[in-house]
Amino acid sequence: MLIFGSVVFLVGAGLTWALVGRAASPSPLPATVADSAAQGPAPLSAATESIVKKLRAPVEIRFYNLVDPASAPRNVLEYAQRVDQLLSQYEADGSNRIKVTRRVWKSYADGNAAVADGLKPIQFGKGDESFLGMAVTCGGQTLAISQLSPDWEAALESDVTRAIAQVSAEKAASDPAPKIDPSAEAAVQRPDLQGLSGDQGAETLRSEAVSQLEAASKEMTAQVQAAQQRYLQAQAAGSASEEQAAADEIQKAQADGRARMRQIADRSHAQILAFQQLKKDMP
Repeated sequence: MLIFGSVVFLVGAGLTWALVGRAASPSPLPATVADSAAQGPAPLSAATESIVKKLRAPVEIRFYNLVDPASAPRNVLEYAQRVDQLLSQYEADGSNRIKVTRRVWKSYADGNAAVADGLKPIQFGKGDESFLGMAVTCGGQTLAISQLSPDWEAALESDVTRAIAQVSAEKAASDPAPKIDPSAEAAVQRPDLQGLSGDQGAETLRSEAVSQLEAASKEMTAQVQAAQQRYLQAQAAGSASEEQAAADEIQKAQADGRARMRQIADRSHAQILAFQQLKKDMP
């Protein structure tokens, strides 16, 4: 059984929504704005959909949400729900090629199953050991994403997609090699990447994208908070026109921020695919 401890793709769907949630204010806001952070995760990326729809053999994802609610932080419990929502999207887009098995009841047997699938226990305070991770299987191969954390939510979709691609690789061995985006190929032919292995180069590209996502998220948060303040000021002054203008600013800042982070994530995903394909093709 192969253990998938540290995956290196990056996509920003989960982070985008997490950051929108952080940017939201408890102050009263128009319903169209206040509700926008609760709509759920963004759709799966085009790269993920391409891989999922080309699966030639069924893939099972065993999701272990064995988290002790009495001791786990609220952000972890909420994150586990978002993971579950994301996996539901994989099921929906997979057209019966992907099956998600959920283990959510804390029991001795479930804990043993999690360990057997390569997951690592998590300890929250003085509570019992918890498990939050998944095992992706296809054709006798199993890859474990051994420990999920809200801190790495930005990488979640891409981690899952890469695991699916890896375990299903043997079934797709006869398929032609994927086309490499020329712009991505040029980007990864940097001198500083040439001496690195496929995984090392991918980790470098991933780290760069994480930094870019953090910068984009800070900019979006600042814009949203500034617009929220203008909205509250307009509301206090009784100016309906300025109130609406501020509400429009909030929605635009959120939409622009999501779009920018999606671009960063998709660009990083394409570069990593290109780098690893180039390394694979090298004699």
